[in-house]
Amino acid sequence: MEAILGGLLTFVLRLTDVTLGTLRILMTVRGRKLPAALIGFVEVTIFVVAISQVVRNATNSWSVLG
Repeated sequence: MEAILGGLLTFVLRLTDVTLGTLRILMTVRGRKLPAALIGFVEVTIFVVAISQVVRNATNSWSVLG
């Protein structure tokens, strides 16, 4: 059960990361640099947490799949 939750957490983190990336690009195109920079910081932080979760549990196929 813990393995599946780890994979689900990774999936949700990446889903959030990609969504924030889209919002950041929209803000950049509209010329809103400060919100784009703040969103980019949060996006990168979530990405690092998600990837570290996968690397830490590299033997967990659910985590890698997520």
